Amino acid sequence: DTEVVIQFWFGTRLSAQAMHFDEDPNWFLQVYGTKTCGVLPPEYWKYAYLSPDWHPSRKFSRVDWEDLGKWDQFVEKALPDMMNVTLHAGDVLFLPQGWLHFFQSQSSSISLNFFTFAGHVGDFINTIDLLPVPFESNWNKEVNAN
Repeated sequence: DTEVVIQFWFGTRLSAQAMHFDEDPNWFLQVYGTKTCGVLPPEYWKYAYLSPDWHPSRKFSRVDWEDLGKWDQFVEKALPDMMNVTLHAGDVLFLPQGWLHFFQSQSSSISLNFFTFAGHVGDFINTIDLLPVPFESNWNKEVNAN
């Protein structure tokens, strides 16, 4: 069986989650509203000022977005290469394990994310392919007919 962990996120305009990485592949679904996501591959860990390995927040960057002046390495080496993505309702973003990312809501928003454990990504994709997608125009008719 494929093991999946699902998280539900909701927030107001400008609510944010700090830059961090996940240890497992992450499928992020924007259900309502708009969110911006900044993404960097694992080779940028060395510039992200991550907390020490022994610290409970070891996967999180200590960069203060309100005061970037004191985070020289991040500003000079990582920020110029950051990929920024705007997610609207119905968009899905795949974040491979270890990729740094942060989210900021541009409006009130609702999101879901699905963690698929590293060995089960292929099984998860096959399972998703079998499900009706609620953003297809005829989804409601198909579900009600079954």
